[in-house]
Amino acid sequence: MNTRRLWLALSVAGAIGLAACQDSILRLIEPENNEQLTLEPDTFRYFLEELRNVSDRRRFTWRNNNPRALFYHRSFLHHGYGLVIIRDAVGTVVDSTILEWELNTDTEVGVPGDWTIDLILSTGRGRVDFSLKGVAEDVPIPEQD
Repeated sequence: MNTRRLWLALSVAGAIGLAACQDSILRLIEPENNEQLTLEPDTFRYFLEELRNVSDRRRFTWRNNNPRALFYHRSFLHHGYGLVIIRDAVGTVVDSTILEWELNTDTEVGVPGDWTIDLILSTGRGRVDFSLKGVAEDVPIPEQD
């Protein structure tokens, strides 16, 4: 009788463990994520959707003819995180932030030119949607939509 209960307990524990592991498959960005990039002077936008446990990186070179950028966050990651690191034309970090929902911010003042944008995703589930707009030093951050 004790052997039967032990076997039953191990079977239940194994089933629970197997169910818990269903989300443990790490994925890269795939075509089903509908990756979209707008890369124009002074305008940058990046979009991904239907992320399911995605861990990946992207690096972009973006021409910003201004010393600063407005940063519009519209991402929704309900699991994991996305980190964006922005460097100016001489490699100085002007922003390093976690992707957020409905947040308007700005970068530090940097050197105009070719800026580098690094996106790091770790077990992300949801949607990535952020944009940057190059602006002069004195442009105010707009109110939330």
